[in-house]
Amino acid sequence: MASGRRFIEDFHVMKQLSDDRFIFPWTWTVDNFLKGSFGGHLVSQALMAASSTVKPEMIVHSLHCYFLKLGKANEAMEYHVSYKKDGKTLCHRIVTAVQDGKSVSFFQISFHNEAGEWPSVMSYQPPMPLVPHHSQLRTLEENVLKKSIFFNNEVIYNCLAKEIPFQLKLIDGKVAMWIKVMGNIGSIQNIHRCALGFASDIRSLECVISDSSETKYDLQTSLEHSIWFHKNSTVDDWILYCLELSTMANGRALIHGLFWSEDGHLLATVTQQALFRGKL
Repeated sequence: MASGRRFIEDFHVMKQLSDDRFIFPWTWTVDNFLKGSFGGHLVSQALMAASSTVKPEMIVHSLHCYFLKLGKANEAMEYHVSYKKDGKTLCHRIVTAVQDGKSVSFFQISFHNEAGEWPSVMSYQPPMPLVPHHSQLRTLEENVLKKSIFFNNEVIYNCLAKEIPFQLKLIDGKVAMWIKVMGNIGSIQNIHRCALGFASDIRSLECVISDSSETKYDLQTSLEHSIWFHKNSTVDDWILYCLELSTMANGRALIHGLFWSEDGHLLATVTQQALFRGKL
């Protein structure tokens, strides 16, 4: 099985089949937990494909994804860019992930030439959560021989410790963590935001599991995933990711996440809707 740490290779192994078609040789999954491809990997690959069709000054500022069916992990995935709208400061792309001739996911992605904007006189963000500093915490790998605080599932915990393409420092008692990408991904901002897209799906479903620990679910799957990028990110520095369950009704859970730089800047906002079906 392919390791998630090969995610860094995506920047080099993506092949352009035509002006609007791209292919990656594999997608990752969490063995013994996920039945299909890891959603965050599909998000990052779609962002890479779309970014390859825009001018270098265009920086992704939002992504909206619908997961249509399970992708087959460790198999090739194509991305078709079917709609292009280019303006002076904004442009838009629609991307479809295709495997075995069938649509797996659908993405709406928008880009912005932020350098072309006048400096805003208005600025607002909520206060950064008070959490332990990453220097006070063990990494996931360092903690693996201590105790599991990740899903309380040793199999998943060990898989993530060995395969996830980020260093993770989990914060006990919260669905929150410090993250830092493994490897050098350069200085191109869209690539850093692709990495943030991968990370945005880590631990998201744990919000529901931790808030309803007495309920056993026989189906857990993401339906929709959205990201708004607010400021430049440097994912080879430590970044704080905090998630919380906003609401759950009719078998659907809405999860809200925020990425923070170490010095307190709000980098990105994430929302995800997931389907949960409990055992009767």
